[in-house]
Amino acid sequence: MKLDHTNIRLIELLQQDARMTFSNLARILNRAESTVRERIMMLEQRGVIRGYRANVDQAKLGFPIRAMVQAECDLSAIPAVTQRLKSIPNIIRASVMTGANPVSIEIVAEDLAKLEQLIEKQLATVGLKSISVRLVLQTLVDDRPGPLETANPVLAPTREATPAASASLPAQPPLIRRTTGPLLDR
Repeated sequence: MKLDHTNIRLIELLQQDARMTFSNLARILNRAESTVRERIMMLEQRGVIRGYRANVDQAKLGFPIRAMVQAECDLSAIPAVTQRLKSIPNIIRASVMTGANPVSIEIVAEDLAKLEQLIEKQLATVGLKSISVRLVLQTLVDDRPGPLETANPVLAPTREATPAASASLPAQPPLIRRTTGPLLDR
């Protein structure tokens, strides 16, 4: 699905703050509130926006241990394994990938003893083989929105937001900071 600049900007704003009101979104985008409402409804109906949720710090909820589990699974068993994995609340993400041990599971636990119990009593019984576990020491890039502009290289021309509306946008930090020095001043 191709998205125009307004839809992309709308998605960016909702990813920054999903609780933003239709009227605030309309003001920032320099569009009518009804237009913003219709666009959001269309994005939801087409499955681009799949839902709204709080981004929670699992450690602050009492789950400071995070582990990545890799395992093998018969491809024919994936649907049944998926249902069993969904029934384990400590699993926050599970995927099938290419290569050896294609099942990847991200799991959180209260402590190492609980993690061991989860692996031995629950993961080992869902149909996985060759289970390997790695503890996450530090998260370098946390959950964040994916790129939007590069996925939609052909954008329909739209009206640009007014300077007054743009001024109300939160400042975005630069991705690369330029410093002075002989290599950069050439």
